[in-house]
Amino acid sequence: LTEWTVPCLIVMGAGDADFLDQARRAAAEIPRGELLLLEQADHYGAHVSADEVLIEAVRRTLRA
Repeated sequence: LTEWTVPCLIVMGAGDADFLDQARRAAAEIPRGELLLLEQADHYGAHVSADEVLIEAVRRTLRA
């Protein structure tokens, strides 16, 4: 992961605690990685979210 050169947005619901440590590690190891935790979401909620915070993060990542 430390050699990835593309921006990477990792999105997950804060309620999806089973993978939180791995997501944090991946975001820390990827040079242009970012972890976005959707506070009020679980695993499913993160996938179907249209939250403005998520939309802006996706736009920022795509622009990078």
